[in-house]
Amino acid sequence: MLVASPAYLEGGPPRAVTGTSISAPIVAGVVALMLAADSRTPSAKRRTKAYVQRIERGLQRTANPTLIGEVGFTPRTGYGALDAASAVAWMRKGDSP
Repeated sequence: MLVASPAYLEGGPPRAVTGTSISAPIVAGVVALMLAADSRTPSAKRRTKAYVQRIERGLQRTANPTLIGEVGFTPRTGYGALDAASAVAWMRKGDSP
């Protein structure tokens, strides 16, 4: 994941940073938003394999590769830039698992 590093952390202008240390909490936050947006009852949102696959599918389908200059899946960038608003909207629509 490529994100802008806040200037207050570096003491200088924002710059691009990469790595799992920066991307994991961002993706976890988007997944939390997706879970909150899901209209299913709490008992239907249990951590089953199918539900985890639904979250994964939503992240993949709503990722935007064009934002990072790619087309489709690549080993370097995956499915593209994480699009939180699209992922939450996808979950709200209640697409089938």
